[in-house]
Amino acid sequence: MLLFIPASLKPGQMVDGWRVVKALGSGSFGAVYLVEKEGQRFALKMAMHRASSGDAEQSDARLMREMVCLAQVSGHPNIVRTYAHGRWNDATRGWLYVVEDYVEGYTLGEWMEKTHPTAHEVVALFVKLASALAHVHARGVFHRDLKLSNIQVRASDGEPFLLDFGVGSYAQAPELTDSPLPPGTRRYRSPEATKFLREHGEESEARYAF
Repeated sequence: MLLFIPASLKPGQMVDGWRVVKALGSGSFGAVYLVEKEGQRFALKMAMHRASSGDAEQSDARLMREMVCLAQVSGHPNIVRTYAHGRWNDATRGWLYVVEDYVEGYTLGEWMEKTHPTAHEVVALFVKLASALAHVHARGVFHRDLKLSNIQVRASDGEPFLLDFGVGSYAQAPELTDSPLPPGTRRYRSPEATKFLREHGEESEARYAF
């Protein structure tokens, strides 16, 4: 097996038939690349650690959970779709990856700043997001990290998409953390979570952003 880390793929490199165009970003859990196949562009997410690596943050398991969540909520026009997954460059011990829709555009925060939408445009966008979220919940899935950077607005037509179900959950999902609260971004936690954090001595981090 070739030795490399997921964040080191180069333009032109092939991952099971998907040609890397450029890196889109990376973090502690994994790396995301813009890839091409048969003239179409996609986003390829690769876990930063393998299941056997002793990774305390279990990035391999988190990407697997995202794949399960997206499979359960497939079919809604405002939720990204998956096209392929596998382990590269070894079918049993390689790095886990998943190929999803690539939404060329802006995060929700960037969209607000760059396009200065009208009130009507904002309402229309949030109606679609509410529909997507209702679809997710109706299938027993919870995103658990809904925030500006996890909503992408397509530049060509202003269509919004829910992204990044990496900390999502579903019925019978295995526990990946030992925290009393599920993972998520603190500033977007609900009032109930804020109350819990305050009662347990974490008031400075107990914030809720609407």
